[in-house]
Amino acid sequence: MALPTLANHSGDRNCDDFESHAQAQAFFERHGGSESANVDGLDGDSDGQACEDYEYSGGGGGGNDPGDDDDDNTPPADDGDDTGGMPDTSTPTGTAPILPLMLVGVFGASALLLYRRRLAL
Repeated sequence: MALPTLANHSGDRNCDDFESHAQAQAFFERHGGSESANVDGLDGDSDGQACEDYEYSGGGGGGNDPGDDDDDNTPPADDGDDTGGMPDTSTPTGTAPILPLMLVGVFGASALLLYRRRLAL
């Protein structure tokens, strides 16, 4: 059994890196994607169709895109529009982890003051 040769490309591509399903499918197939080879994880259900459940804006979801000749493997430019992609579920950075510690300190200090006051009575 011969294994498909995967074209060398840099970076992991996601469905939101493409403007249409046709563009995602063309990239998937061009880089050796099939039912048995899930290139960049674009085919979640291993049926050979890349990004089939992803909702692309503009209705460009099906068919071929003859103008797509994206052989340089660079993702599309970020236009700042974050609609339609996966939500940002990353852990916040900065002062957020300090807040719980501050709350514990305030409640601890309050409990200590109430305890000392009760002992004084």
